[in-house]
Amino acid sequence: MGRTCKLHTERPRPDGGIELRTFLLCGNSANHPKNTSYILVKESRSWSAAQSYCRTYHTDLTSIRSKEEKSNITLTLNGSGVQYVWIGLYRDPWAPWSDNTTSTFTNWGSSEPNNGNSIEYCGDLNLLTGEWYDCYCDVRLSFFCFTGEVQNANTVRSCHHVKH
Repeated sequence: MGRTCKLHTERPRPDGGIELRTFLLCGNSANHPKNTSYILVKESRSWSAAQSYCRTYHTDLTSIRSKEEKSNITLTLNGSGVQYVWIGLYRDPWAPWSDNTTSTFTNWGSSEPNNGNSIEYCGDLNLLTGEWYDCYCDVRLSFFCFTGEVQNANTVRSCHHVKH
């Protein structure tokens, strides 16, 4: 088990948004090596806009590939005031992640993914439970980015959903 680093600092951005920088999982993931930081962006965007933001200012939307990563993320962000955040999950068919890495780990909520109304193509994380849900991609949620190198990823993919 790798060491867990916890450091919270709110940093206002020039455009008026606020990022909650959270550094954790220092060197314990095969796909996210040491010096990976996870950033909670406390502003509401669609999944595609969140992915674009993460790729512009960081590396990508966060991927959660192990129970340990999920536990560290949910414990660290407990009390952040945010319940649901976009993560790098997109139905295509739910693998690989937005950063093109893969994992056998899943943590879907009960009866999920359910593709309600046949329009739920994007994945979000419930920070209170650590469970994943499929959701309509145009819903505006806070989102979770990471900064660091991506291992075992050939091509980072963009996911553009069809509007219904």
